[in-house]
Amino acid sequence: MGLMRLEIHKLVQCRLPRSRLQSLANLTVRKFGRRLRARELSLVLTGTSAVQRLNRIYRNKNLPTDVLSFDYGEIVICYPLAKKQAREHGVSAADEISLLFVHGLLHIMGFDHHRPRERQRMRLAEKKLLGYSGLVGRNSG
Repeated sequence: MGLMRLEIHKLVQCRLPRSRLQSLANLTVRKFGRRLRARELSLVLTGTSAVQRLNRIYRNKNLPTDVLSFDYGEIVICYPLAKKQAREHGVSAADEISLLFVHGLLHIMGFDHHRPRERQRMRLAEKKLLGYSGLVGRNSG
């Protein structure tokens, strides 16, 4: 599988590491692309209420979440939560968005973190792609 087309939609005012996200998409597809059905990725950055609504509709959880991913290739990141988590974990907003993006993309590719073995596989995949411990390495795992 070659390059992955990444379309970015900003529904909130924010700065994004666009080229880094495109590189991460291509790297993830190269390493784990055999699991990917989508030919194109869409990244949406939105606010808290929109992501809470999506979380309620698709996951039956009436609260905001940092990242949602859909099998057809869409990743939705809650920008206000990403900024807050970046501060809490002492990383830049760009690093947090990259992390959430990779996490969502791995979910689209079939990775999960509900059982210990799955969690370990996803943690290693995040670390391989990002070069540092990912979302699964955090307490919320």
